[in-house]
Amino acid sequence: MYTIDCIIDQIDSNHQTYHRSCIDSITYNKSYIHYQLIRGDVMNMTQATPRYSAVLHTPAAPPEQAASYFAMRAAYETDVADVISDMHKGAIAFQLLDVRDAVAYEQCHIPGAIHLAGRQINAQTTADWDREQTIVTYCWGPACNGATKAAATLASLGFRVKELLGGMEYWRLEGGSLEGSLKEQAPLHWRMPDQVR
Repeated sequence: MYTIDCIIDQIDSNHQTYHRSCIDSITYNKSYIHYQLIRGDVMNMTQATPRYSAVLHTPAAPPEQAASYFAMRAAYETDVADVISDMHKGAIAFQLLDVRDAVAYEQCHIPGAIHLAGRQINAQTTADWDREQTIVTYCWGPACNGATKAAATLASLGFRVKELLGGMEYWRLEGGSLEGSLKEQAPLHWRMPDQVR
């Protein structure tokens, strides 16, 4: 640590001390330079100047690029709150599609969702579906990419599609209503079959 004595500019009639400029102390370590400034009679300010920022190591995109990127994300995704809001308003202009296995769907699913396991999505199984209606796919949760794969397959078949962020897990965590034989008692996550372990 390095210490520099304060420079006293003047002492007024009330014996108040004013400092023209003062660096009280400077401390160096691997990541920061800490220094304390004193100006006026009582004001203290501590400021830390980072030498490296993990957040800004890759600079933020220019605003016009960021606007395009985030708008595009919104075109591909929706979330639990938006789906619930539309349900409460009766504004269901989309079809929810549960792409988990048939047992998981039978035990617990989002009201109004239809079922087709992701691996069964093809031109034949979707031949009579309305291609003008947006399909919102969901699977187990953030650790599952089944809804992403299903959305990609549906898009390649000519459907308009979005993915429900968070899937069934976040639907339940955020208090969405449920249908099925077990509802709240159903498993919250996919479980690896015993024969695979």
